[in-house]
Amino acid sequence: MDDMRGRVAIVTGGGTGIGAAVVRKLAARGAHCVINYASSRDEAETLAAEVGNGAIAVRADVAEDADCRALAPTIRVNAVAPGYVGTGWFEKRLGAEGFAKLNDMIAGKTPMAMAAGPDDIAGPVVMLLDPGSRAITGETILIDAGAHLDVGLTRRPEREI
Repeated sequence: MDDMRGRVAIVTGGGTGIGAAVVRKLAARGAHCVINYASSRDEAETLAAEVGNGAIAVRADVAEDADCRALAPTIRVNAVAPGYVGTGWFEKRLGAEGFAKLNDMIAGKTPMAMAAGPDDIAGPVVMLLDPGSRAITGETILIDAGAHLDVGLTRRPEREI
């Protein structure tokens, strides 16, 4: 993949979880990141300071048309559609032991025998933003460790819910 020096990336939900992982990967490749947040101001500002390289935190609610227009220039629009992603959100609510059990349960139910983490989602996002992917637009990439493939096709009694 090409480096991304001199490019600007707007990462919605960039202050925490998957968005923060995307920001870190993009900044490591030289991109200037606009870390968009709706409510995670402290996290977004801390991350901007952490990654440097001109990163800034900007509040905008992407559910609001006016906020989106205040951000997005002429852009390509692609999306990732993650299935379960083991983020700090789950760990905070379930505790370390409950989080580990959930990840093990999810891994046992996916063809790839894994539970995705934030970096597993950040990688494909960065791939879509890479200049080598400049002809890709209007796409949605499903990232779920193959869970969508296991709907009745490969079901085995030992994997039943």
